[in-house]
Amino acid sequence: MAEFSALNDEQQEQVTRPFNEFNAAIERQKLIAVIRDTLRRFEERDYQLLLSRQTALGQSATVA
Repeated sequence: MAEFSALNDEQQEQVTRPFNEFNAAIERQKLIAVIRDTLRRFEERDYQLLLSRQTALGQSATVA
């Protein structure tokens, strides 16, 4: 997203960290049902929060 490239390195790390943690959790998991549930929760809750955070960070960087 264009907004992401407008963020500084620290802000980009704040947005990408949850994705990295999610990937690590999936890689450690062995049960398909748990993987599906984890993915569903991430898509329904966490992804939307990350998009909102990225937008808020981008707007505050533009204003400042």
